[in-house]
Amino acid sequence: MTAQEQEARRQRNGRVLAVLMLLILLGSTAGYAFLYYDENNQGTTGAEENGVQQTAAGWSFKAGEQTITVQHSPSETANSTVLTTKTASDYAGTTLYIDAENQAIYAEIALAFNTYASRVQPACYGDCERNVPEVNCSQALIVWSDSVADTVSEQEQCVFIKGDMRTVDAFIYRAFGIQ
Repeated sequence: MTAQEQEARRQRNGRVLAVLMLLILLGSTAGYAFLYYDENNQGTTGAEENGVQQTAAGWSFKAGEQTITVQHSPSETANSTVLTTKTASDYAGTTLYIDAENQAIYAEIALAFNTYASRVQPACYGDCERNVPEVNCSQALIVWSDSVADTVSEQEQCVFIKGDMRTVDAFIYRAFGIQ
């Protein structure tokens, strides 16, 4: 094999491994969430805000046939500034790219939108060293960065989330019409 063929094979194997690891991560996160959700709502603690019910796994609400679980209540996310008009239906049938190096953040966004988007995939906004596609705001992209700002804004097809998990949950609530 030539050096180019060996490098191409190494890159392909790396991509396959990355996809498998991502699937394992998403599967285990989903399994954990569903493990604690009880169809009869017997797992609820009784607390409810804006139609969002507290459960052993977090705060859950129904969006069509899907139950979405996030970590924070609507009142805990109230201090986040969400300046976006994006809704879950805006991602219907599209490939949703997510640029979030924090796996918990990535998983929460991916699980919330996976039944709307035709595919959810990790990506980089612009140049990066990770082995994922580099995309721009001409495609559906959610970009998360750790910050004390707690803001959500949009530019073209991009949503920029600056903050922590509370800010991510605030965006999810807004996208599904809770806040």
